[in-house]
Amino acid sequence: SSLSAINTKVSTLSSSINNLINTEGFEGQTASSVKNYSKTFHLQSIKKIETINKDFKSDIAKSIRKFQSEVDNNASAILDEDEIKKYKKDIDDALKDVFKSSK
Repeated sequence: SSLSAINTKVSTLSSSINNLINTEGFEGQTASSVKNYSKTFHLQSIKKIETINKDFKSDIAKSIRKFQSEVDNNASAILDEDEIKKYKKDIDDALKDVFKSSK
């Protein structure tokens, strides 16, 4: 899924930044500034993206469970195809926004 691809890219980026921070011989005032900036901005931003992705995945799972327990098991449930398509589009749009923000 797109979310898994984003998580993989974010993990790779995090590893690359950590490798830069831990590079031997990368010393001096400029190197210290780059390392500090990477720690305070980039790694914190990555953590935020990971948290957003985790929360999004959890919210989707909760919605699915709620749907299954409240609607799927109800014999009198009426599913409106247009509403389902709209809901799917909303989810797809949200995933695209998450993907765009991680580029």
